[in-house]
This record gives sequence, C-alpha cells and structure tokens, in this order.
Amino acid sequence: MTDSHHPGLEEPFPTDQEALALIRDFMAETLPKASFTHRAHLTVGLWFLDHHDEVEARRLVPEAIRRFNDRVGTVAKPRGGYHETITQFYLSMITAFRREWRGEASFAARANALYQRLADRTLPLRYYSEELLWSAEARARWVEPDVRAMDE
Repeated sequence: MTDSHHPGLEEPFPTDQEALALIRDFMAETLPKASFTHRAHLTVGLWFLDHHDEVEARRLVPEAIRRFNDRVGTVAKPRGGYHETITQFYLSMITAFRREWRGEASFAARANALYQRLADRTLPLRYYSEELLWSAEARARWVEPDVRAMDE
C-alpha cells in the first residue's frame, strides 16, 4: 500500500525531505493510519531524540503516539494500541544507535540505517518474555526486561 506522501511505506527514504515529510504529517496529525508503520515509529523516535534531550523525548513521544492513536481510532487492546514498555524500549535502542552512529549525517541516511538495525519487530522478545511484554502492566508503564538486560 502506498500513499502520495509516503510511497512504499517501508521503503528507504530517498531524501531528507521524504523523511521529514513523514515527521511533518505525523506532527500535523494528517499522516494516514496505514503510514504509521514500524519504520515510521522509529523515524519519529529518531527525530524527537534529535530535537529534544532524552528525558524530554521519552515524555513527548508517548504523548504524540497517544494523540495519533486517538485521532486514527486505534483502541488499546492486548496486542494493539499504545504500549509504554515497547515505546521506551525502542527509544533506548534509538539512543544507543545515535551514540554509535558514524555514518552519513543526513536524517534520511540515519533513519534508513536505524530501520535496517531495528527492523525485526520481534526484537523486544530478546529482552522480554512474551508473558511480561504483553502484560497489562508493561502496556501501561515501563517494566524492566526479564530475559536479558538492555545493555547486553
């Protein structure tokens, strides 16, 4: 599925303008629900961490995702809707990526490389048991991993 602003959805961003168009549409709450893919979530997290200190980004990203979900009618359920632990987990992974990145400085290049590194949506299950990750507690608030520490 494609849309006029975000062709290919999970395709690499060809330019900074394409990557930043996703951010603009997300922030303006005009991004279609289908365009808020895993790549888009990671790109949004990267942008917030580029423009805010980590503490502020960890507060702002959940607020922005919840607003987006409300606008597009995404309802919280056991395997859908906003998930605090997964959001904070990926913000930690993006923070580590930003610290280690030595490649091209453009936003599109970094967003594309970030997606390459974190494309596997089962990544949190290397750190969390399914029981804990999909618990109501983990959905509502940050919980520490129970399989492997985040710094491993």
